[in-house]
Amino acid sequence: MRGCICFIVLSAAIKSSALGGEMSFTQFQYCTNYETTIFGDKIRFFNGDTLVGWVHSNDQIAMMQSPVFFGPITSTAHSFEQGPGYNPVFYQEPIFNYPPAFFPTDLTSIRDAATLEGSYISNPGWQLSVQDVI
Repeated sequence: MRGCICFIVLSAAIKSSALGGEMSFTQFQYCTNYETTIFGDKIRFFNGDTLVGWVHSNDQIAMMQSPVFFGPITSTAHSFEQGPGYNPVFYQEPIFNYPPAFFPTDLTSIRDAATLEGSYISNPGWQLSVQDVI
């Protein structure tokens, strides 16, 4: 749960000009730049995954089996990577070749926004956010 809270706090400070004007990343349930882990493994949606909000990736989204998507699903790619048993359920038609979301190259804007809200504490050698304390 703490990871979700941190994502919401961090994403509130990030804006995307490519996605329908000035949109906050808090409007997405899932938004990524790359669909691979730090180990090079492909991230996949599969049975049991149910997403209600907007899903977007600047990469090709991989799916297998039957994940369920209730909200919009957009990708800069031209298609999904279709794994074994590919049979996703979409309540809204996916949109491909969508404009990319632009992610910050450093955390300055996020730290500045958190500082203004009193949610960011920094001392030499360590950092702490309110979510780490709660």
